[in-house]
Amino acid sequence: PEKPGFLFLNGIHGWEWENAFGLLRLAELLCEQPDVEGMDTRRLHFCILPIQNPWGYDHFTRHNAQGVDLNRNFDCGWEQYNDPQDVPMPWDYSYKGTCAASERETQIVQGIIDRTAPQCVIDFHTADYILMLPHKGDRRWLDAIHQNIRRRLKDRFLVQQPYNGAYQQVNMERTTDFIPATPHMICYAAAQGCPAAFVLEMSGNRDDVHALVINTDTVVEISLAASAELLQRLP
Repeated sequence: PEKPGFLFLNGIHGWEWENAFGLLRLAELLCEQPDVEGMDTRRLHFCILPIQNPWGYDHFTRHNAQGVDLNRNFDCGWEQYNDPQDVPMPWDYSYKGTCAASERETQIVQGIIDRTAPQCVIDFHTADYILMLPHKGDRRWLDAIHQNIRRRLKDRFLVQQPYNGAYQQVNMERTTDFIPATPHMICYAAAQGCPAAFVLEMSGNRDDVHALVINTDTVVEISLAASAELLQRLP
């Protein structure tokens, strides 16, 4: 735990379940091949949470049992957050809870971030292919990770955009950011000093298995890209 570390997470929205399989495969791979791709991953510490919202996962819903969108509940910019979809009541799409970090799941994840002080946090989601950045961080390192991801995934898979959209290559070209700070998990991590925190939105249709092969492979490649870039930064 004292080594430079990662926090890889999925499933803060319970119905976004597909990437959990990629994180389980990543854990398996790191145990089987700690020298994967010639990297000495023993120099690093990995903390992996395949499901952050167990109740939402079990009940196939975005929210936790209290009707809270956990990724709007973190103690970072909570007071200023006013999503256009929000109405102040449970089960609204982006309901942020009664106060910052009101939910037990949020408190657990914040505690892990506080205790482990990860160098890199990747929060995997499923919607459409895009990399989303927090309000602060080491942009040079974030750009290096992004370029590594783009090299690995270039022209590898073809998927349809949401809502019967056009087909696209999974090249992870698009980026956006959360400015000013919002009560998303990656913004909390960045506010606590994590230099490289970001969300990866990826394909998923919620109730079938079409994305499992693509998502598992993509999650592993993205995680290895970040690992390789951190190892290059170490003395």
